[in-house]
Amino acid sequence: IMHWGFQVDDVASSLARVESLGGRTVQPMMDWGGANFVYCYDLDGNVFEMLDSSMEDTARRTIELFPEAAPPAA
Repeated sequence: IMHWGFQVDDVASSLARVESLGGRTVQPMMDWGGANFVYCYDLDGNVFEMLDSSMEDTARRTIELFPEAAPPAA
């Protein structure tokens, strides 16, 4: 999915704000190795993601969950 991603402090409260302004979820909020995330549609139908972890933490979690996703050793 081509989308924008935003790190937020609290995914649930950010999602409530998005929905109160007319946005909607693509799927329910989910857990990714201890981090919360959700994909949403904005008012124009563009997809964006909100997550409560940094890019570094997300990459680390991804590799922990899917070791084959690790970059090759140098």
